[in-house]
Amino acid sequence: ADASTFDPHFCTDSATEIFNKNMYNGLVKFNSDMEILPDLAKDWSVSEDGLTWTFNLRDDVAFHDGTKFNAEAVKVCLDRIRNPDVGSPVRTSLQPIATVEVVSEYVVSLSTEVPDGAMLQRLAGPAAFMISPAAIEKYGADLGANPVGTGPWKFVSWDRGNSIQFEAFDGYFDASRKAAIQNLEFVMIPEGSTRTMSLEAGDVDFVYPAF
Repeated sequence: ADASTFDPHFCTDSATEIFNKNMYNGLVKFNSDMEILPDLAKDWSVSEDGLTWTFNLRDDVAFHDGTKFNAEAVKVCLDRIRNPDVGSPVRTSLQPIATVEVVSEYVVSLSTEVPDGAMLQRLAGPAAFMISPAAIEKYGADLGANPVGTGPWKFVSWDRGNSIQFEAFDGYFDASRKAAIQNLEFVMIPEGSTRTMSLEAGDVDFVYPAF
């Protein structure tokens, strides 16, 4: 299926998440065993009363447009998705967050009104992906067609209904996940048997779903 929007704050379908996960990171992430691991945050702590989460951020991350990733960027993104005027359809996933505060350039704190044991799971989801604040300001309502994240792949073009192209982001911070090839193209082939024939003919390298 084609993408619906590359703005993760407005993404509600799993097909589009496949594309977005190549371009974006969150503060934390799931591994294959569904355990929480650091991503853009190096580590974190929670206050004794369970109301304040403090995240120490990586200081070596840049967005695809060169904008620096820092605590202010986190605040811009989390305040945006939580703002009812923005109208994000996935806003409720982060609704327990009451305030986001910049403690220092690379330290950010999130406060809740009651303890929330699922906070890390919320932040590992695609709704909490970090978007370049400069891109949010520049593109506004057109951000969904002009994505700018911190992930291993950066957006090149979108031929709606036909193909989406990415290229490797040379400045990606995680050496273990750096793209092994330079160019990546997703081709939309809705019919299952046609996907299979395309794979057998060597027109594509991988198909999903494989039926």
